[in-house]
Amino acid sequence: MCPADRRFRAVWSAVLHDGANYVRQELVVTAVGGDVPIREIVWMEGVASGGRVAGRVDGSPAIAEGFFLGCEDPHAVATTNPVSFRMTRNAPLRKGETLVQSCVAGVAPPGQMRRAFLHYLERERAHPFRPFLHYNSWYDISWRGALFDETTSREAIQLFGERMIEPHGVVMDSMVFDDGWDDPKTLWQFNGGFPRGFAPLMAPCRRYGTRLGVWLSPFGGYGELKKHRIAAGAAQGYETNATGFAMSGPKYYAAFRRACVGMIRDFGVNHFKFDGIAAGTQANGGADYVRDTEAMRRLMLELRVEAPDLYINLTTGSWPSPFWLRHADSIWRQGDDMNFAGRGPKQQQWLTYRDQEVFRNIVDKGPLFPLNSLMSQGVAYSRHGMAGEATFDAAGFRDDVHAFFGSGTGLQELYIQPGRLTAADWAILAEAAKWARANADILVDTHWAGGDPSKPEVYGYASWAKRGGIVMLRNPDDRPRDFALDVGVAFELPAGARAFGTATHARLEHV
Repeated sequence: MCPADRRFRAVWSAVLHDGANYVRQELVVTAVGGDVPIREIVWMEGVASGGRVAGRVDGSPAIAEGFFLGCEDPHAVATTNPVSFRMTRNAPLRKGETLVQSCVAGVAPPGQMRRAFLHYLERERAHPFRPFLHYNSWYDISWRGALFDETTSREAIQLFGERMIEPHGVVMDSMVFDDGWDDPKTLWQFNGGFPRGFAPLMAPCRRYGTRLGVWLSPFGGYGELKKHRIAAGAAQGYETNATGFAMSGPKYYAAFRRACVGMIRDFGVNHFKFDGIAAGTQANGGADYVRDTEAMRRLMLELRVEAPDLYINLTTGSWPSPFWLRHADSIWRQGDDMNFAGRGPKQQQWLTYRDQEVFRNIVDKGPLFPLNSLMSQGVAYSRHGMAGEATFDAAGFRDDVHAFFGSGTGLQELYIQPGRLTAADWAILAEAAKWARANADILVDTHWAGGDPSKPEVYGYASWAKRGGIVMLRNPDDRPRDFALDVGVAFELPAGARAFGTATHARLEHV
């Protein structure tokens, strides 16, 4: 379809897959004759009895009895009665650019809305759920403002290989090097400690059956290093906005894309930790940064053409719209990287803080966002920052490992200093990682169970599949608490499903 002045071309389609519980509509608009100003995009205006928005962030779907609706864009604002999805754009579609917008309508059996929506999402996301176990250098050789080098990076790979991968037969998906690998006075170029880039790290990775991952910040990072990067970029004419570099700027986009593609082609990178987009921390939406997030989503799709198995973690600046997962594999749980909350020893307070933020920022704000796709800040037992807290010990490390892997998230981050772990610690970690991978088909269903960690109420994560169910419970209090577990409620069992018991009663210490 084209208007009379032929400024743009629009193609509409509807898609219904075999075995699907949903139908999608897609509209592809290309500016062919000049720029096309777009003020707002509106999908679906109609009445749905009992409808409500399932979430308090932009990009939340709407639900009513037996069905769900959504605009597949993290910026869309949903309303009910009438049901509509509006995305304020207030930006032109430049000549030659293409805009893809889509919506979904699906059905759910009684009491199975979350699981029905997950069924849809797992079939439409950029990559199906999978465990992605990896070391992250932050708190270990990476820390605020410090640059690291090839020698320390190689040592980390070797220690993981010798102490975890080889002796325990663990599949390690990636060794991820965080902020500090680049020279901030250039734009995403290696610092002097990597004279040949990551090339010398590829052989030890191959030896241990793993790959390389890397941190990059679309808006330029944080602190003093960010100031240096912005200054270097400005001197080269790279576009900026209020939060840093602008992904919507053609020159910066091309440079950032070039850096990412180079990481894939030159060093076999299989993971990007993209840290910093749009408005940054505590985002619930990003109406002022639509063109930046459009550019970011376009980049993620382009990178998947280069490497279909790529795992993309989209961190600061994302919010719990499930539609981010059409481009990224995981998003940030929000809040501080680490902090302490509640009662008990510091290590237990850290675990309470981590899950408190999941409850507040994800479960409460985006109830249909799958907890299998969160960066929750994984196992933390290292040398710098709060992960280097002197009171952290082996017993607390065990609890951290069990609580983290029991949460079921696919982004399995290990913020650990290899030299701090004993042989017993490595065995605990390896057992949990292997258990999670063996049960990925169940953990894909992970969802919240129990109460609010901040109160402090017993809480946890539950998941169910036809072959079995898993529940992880934790007591955030410093005294024992009673908790009655109704298996049918915790697992959200569908009608006719076999229960493993009617109720289980447990008295919980710290898990």
